[in-house]
Amino acid sequence: MEVVLILVLLLAPGFKEHLVEGDVHMVSSSVGENLILNCSINSTVLQLEEVTWRKLPDTMVLLFQENQTFSESSHETYRDRVEFFSSEIPRGNFSLKLKDVRLKDKGEFICEVHTDEFTAQTSVIIQRIGFSSLQKFILVLCFFSLALALGLGFTLFIILQKKEISRRVMIMHIILTCCPSICMFISFILRSKEGFLNEVVICSTLSLARCLMLMRTAPHLNTLPEWLQKALKTMSVPLYFSIVGMAAFSVEFVRYKGLSSRQFERAMMFVGVMIYCVCSVLSAKFTLREISFLFLELYNGNLFSIFLHDQPRTPGITNVISGVFMTLCLFVSLQIHCFQNKPFKCLHIFVSAIFVASACVANISTLVGLDIAEVWCLLFTTVLYIVVWLALIFVLRYLQEKKNHRCCKWRGVGYLCCAGFISVMVVVNASCYLYFIRTYIIYKDSSIYLVMMILLNIVAPAALFDHPTHPPRLPHVILHVFGASGLSIVYSIILASELLVEAETGTLPEFYLIIFPFESLFISAWICLHIYCSWMKMRDRIKNNFEDGREAGFQVDGDGGEMEVLSTDSRQSPEKGLLIIVGQDLQLDISLVSV
Repeated sequence: MEVVLILVLLLAPGFKEHLVEGDVHMVSSSVGENLILNCSINSTVLQLEEVTWRKLPDTMVLLFQENQTFSESSHETYRDRVEFFSSEIPRGNFSLKLKDVRLKDKGEFICEVHTDEFTAQTSVIIQRIGFSSLQKFILVLCFFSLALALGLGFTLFIILQKKEISRRVMIMHIILTCCPSICMFISFILRSKEGFLNEVVICSTLSLARCLMLMRTAPHLNTLPEWLQKALKTMSVPLYFSIVGMAAFSVEFVRYKGLSSRQFERAMMFVGVMIYCVCSVLSAKFTLREISFLFLELYNGNLFSIFLHDQPRTPGITNVISGVFMTLCLFVSLQIHCFQNKPFKCLHIFVSAIFVASACVANISTLVGLDIAEVWCLLFTTVLYIVVWLALIFVLRYLQEKKNHRCCKWRGVGYLCCAGFISVMVVVNASCYLYFIRTYIIYKDSSIYLVMMILLNIVAPAALFDHPTHPPRLPHVILHVFGASGLSIVYSIILASELLVEAETGTLPEFYLIIFPFESLFISAWICLHIYCSWMKMRDRIKNNFEDGREAGFQVDGDGGEMEVLSTDSRQSPEKGLLIIVGQDLQLDISLVSV
């Protein structure tokens, strides 16, 4: 009798349409509330196989199968936020309870029922989701930061143009530098309630770290106490780089839980990063800018390894990246100790050994699980690094003993060649990072890693520059106001736009990626200002020496430093004098051409 009843029901017209009761309906809610999405099954259904809740286009919300609820099948966005009413399931009620409603929940939810013969579905559309009090507060902070940046930025630009430095101006500058950044930091932290880890950690860190660069680019930096001036001029870039890099590390590190071997490897990389961070800051403190730059590049390499840590073993990547770094290290050593005549002592040999050892360890760490050809290639590369490094030590020590026999013209040409090769290596290094990230990160969004590496590869060469003595007033003021006011405006507009667009469409736009190009533009403009100041200083010195009919040469003092020697020999040709003067002024910095 039951079999006959089932057949009658299945063959009855309209049964499929009435398998799920209820029509498509629309609901509204507010952020943070609980919402019930209705779905009831006809009580005559006897062979129920599966009930699924999905959010269009294709996000699994919850699965009921074989009389069990599989919560682990839910997408991470809805895990621990959805559940059935267990007591109502025997009655055919598969309504879904959605807890802690978020803006991105806006859209259409499908309840799909599967039997052994038919499939039917009904829809619930969340049409409108109102802002919570927390999100309204975020919008208020964005508006306040925007108004503060616009008002104080315009006012401070006019005052700085008049070269007015007073207590009132300093207070305005401190407020403009700190308050909008703090407002945006708080806004991004509050945004973490909705679980946007990348956006929260990285953007909030950038908001605070930018204060260091703003203090260094301040037009009235020389009015600050001498100890604070020195600290900002030497350590602002490595600190900025380290803080932003640590934020990127933390995002990748917290994704993995437990004490697996892969997690242990990440922990070791994290320890290495901390060591490179400390070494970079200490090198900058003792005005060893080139050494600080190399430690930052090692830091960058570790961050790159973290990004590719889950991908298959790729010895080719290691070989290319370590080779580029070793070339960069060798040319920087030649530039410092050969063409700048700085002493090459045991401390410098020890520091160079750290760089060589890091490149060799990077090669050796990838030997496990490779075939014989790849093993021999990496081992040969490692031995080659050591041999070349030892040869460089021998050459530098030999040249240090024969330093009085080197002419200034040879030193100038050699310095220029090293600077050119270093510039090429910096560009090649950045290009390799971007290419490998784009190629090998295929299981997760690579855009955040691309923009992050672009920013860090721009910041690292900035560590090579000393602070310009007399930068042009108008470009300097424009740059500083852009960093202090313009970037705060960009942050405010982007965060507010994200909230409004998400409330309207239910999807989260990646507007925060726009922040990185603007940060990169700010750092790049600062480097360009350094290059311009260095070129103007060199041009004026060449012009003055030609007008005086003198030739500039070099003499090395007892401490290894260099002093300018003016020769009044009228028999020297202007062309020869120009070459030697250029050799002198190339002492400005290798990063003059590395950008």
